[in-house]
Amino acid sequence: MSARTTPAGQPAGAGPPVPLAFNFTRDVVERRSGRAVTFVDAQGNVHPLTFPELAATAARWVGVLREWGAVPGGRIVVATGRTQSWHAIVLGALKAGSVVVHCGHVRSAAELASRAIWTRADLVVLSETAGIDAGALEEQLAGEANLLTVSQAFPRLDRKAPVTETADTQAADQAFVLYTAGATGEPKPVMHTHAWCFAQRQQAAAWLGADAGDVVWSSPGAGDATTISNALLGPWSVGAEVLSRAGDIGAEERLELIREHGVTVLCQSPDEYRALTELPGFGSRPLPKLRQAVSVGEALDPRVAAAFEAACGVRIREGYGQTENAVIVANAPGGTARPGSIGTATAGHQVHVIDRDGRELPVGEEGELAIRGRPPTVFAGYDRAHLQTANAFRGQWYVTGDRGRRDPEGCFWFTGRSEDRISLSGATISPVPFERALLEHPGVTECAVVGARGGEALKAFVVRSARAGDAARLELELRYLLQRTARQLEYGREVEFLDELPKTWEGKIRRADLRRLEAGDQAEGGTG
Repeated sequence: MSARTTPAGQPAGAGPPVPLAFNFTRDVVERRSGRAVTFVDAQGNVHPLTFPELAATAARWVGVLREWGAVPGGRIVVATGRTQSWHAIVLGALKAGSVVVHCGHVRSAAELASRAIWTRADLVVLSETAGIDAGALEEQLAGEANLLTVSQAFPRLDRKAPVTETADTQAADQAFVLYTAGATGEPKPVMHTHAWCFAQRQQAAAWLGADAGDVVWSSPGAGDATTISNALLGPWSVGAEVLSRAGDIGAEERLELIREHGVTVLCQSPDEYRALTELPGFGSRPLPKLRQAVSVGEALDPRVAAAFEAACGVRIREGYGQTENAVIVANAPGGTARPGSIGTATAGHQVHVIDRDGRELPVGEEGELAIRGRPPTVFAGYDRAHLQTANAFRGQWYVTGDRGRRDPEGCFWFTGRSEDRISLSGATISPVPFERALLEHPGVTECAVVGARGGEALKAFVVRSARAGDAARLELELRYLLQRTARQLEYGREVEFLDELPKTWEGKIRRADLRRLEAGDQAEGGTG
C-alpha cells in the first residue's frame, strides 16, 4: 500500500486516513491469508477459497477481461448474481483499474443493455445463471459493448497468469457504479471511488461489528450496495471470512447454513428474520456462535426483534445508510440499542437534522437528515446526471432525502422519505407513526400507509398474519388504530388487504407503487 496518505474530507474519528493510491484487490485481498469465502452452490455443494486462491483467480480474470476490452478507467457491467465466480470477477475488474457497474439483480436483457449503454461500458460479463438470454442481450447491445459469458471465460482462465500487475488506481478514481433500489422512482446510477472502498473497513467495524476470525453472512439481494459493502469489501477489510449462497432459499435451510458454517455476524432483511422466528421450534434451536445481527432494508418489526433475541440471545441492531453513502447512523455493536431508533452517527460522519435553508434544527424537531462535508463514504455523483447530483448537495451538506429527528441523547429517529410524506387535512405528516401503530396489532405482518382521496384520507395496505382472524373485524380495528394515532386530524380511513407488498430487491417497500394502486382504485370508484 502506498505510504502517501491524506486526511482530507475525513472528520475526527474516521479511522486511518485514505491512501492517495489504493486498489482493494492489491492492498487488501493480496495481503491476507486464511479463508476468504465459503461459497455454497444451488445444489448445496460447498466451495471454500483462501485469500491467496482468490487473489490468483482474480489475477487470471484480469487477463481475460483485458483480452475482452477492459481498460483502466473503462467500465465493466457485472451481471452474475451470486455465483462462485462473482467475487473474483469484481476483484479482477478492480485490479485491472476498471469501474464495476454492478447489476446482479437485473433480470431482463433490455434493462441490462440499457444500463450498459447509459454507463458507456466497454464490456458486459454475464453468468448463465442470471436468467438473461445472451443472444437477446447481444442484440440489445447492438455493438455498443462487448459481451463475455462466464462459460466463455472458463477455458481461458487456466491459460492466464495467476499473478499480474495492478493498475495504478488513485483513491479519487471511480471504482463502482451502483444502482439505487428505485423505491421512490427510477433507479439512479451512483458513482463511488476507491476511497469509498477503503472506507468500508470502518463500516465493518462500526456497523457489522466484524473482525478477523468472524464468519459474515450478508444475505439480502445480489446487486445493491449492501452486497458490495457487507459481502465483499467490509468483511475482507478486517480479515473476516464471508459466506455466500447461490439462489433463493427457505428459512429452514437458512437456519441450517447459519449453524453448519458457524456464522458469527448475520446481516439480513426484516423479512428474513421474520421467516426464521416463524420456524416451528425456533426458540429451541440455538445459534451458539452467532454474536452480531444487523437488519437492512425496511424498519424491523419489534415483535420479530424480541422473538429473535429471546431465542438466540442476540439483539438485532438497526442502522441507516443509502446507496449514496454507507451506514452513517447505527446502533453500534456493544452499545445499548434503543428500540425504534436508527442509532447514533457512526465514526467519521457528522450527521444532523436540517431545515430547507441548511440550518441545524434543535433537538426533537423533525427535518431532513444530512451529512456535513464530503467524507469518503459520500458518493462522487450520479452518473451522467449533473442536475440530480447538484440537487443532492446544499452548501456544506449532502441532503439524504430522508427525514428524521434527534433526541437529547443523540439518537436519531427515522420519520420517512420526503417523497412519502402525506398531505392530510391541511397538515404534512409522516406515515411512519401510523405504520408502527398498525404493526402492534397481532393480525398485521406488514403494512404501508399512503395518502388517499386527494388528501382527505389515509389508506393502509396490509398483509395479514396467521392470527388475523375475521377480515371485517380486523379492518375495523385497524381503522380505529389509524384514528387514534392522529386524533387532532379529521380524515377518512381506508384499509386494503394484500397478499404481499411490492418491494425492491433490497426488501424496501415501493410506496410509489402503492400510491399508483390507490389512484387506480380511486379512478375505478374507490374502496368505499
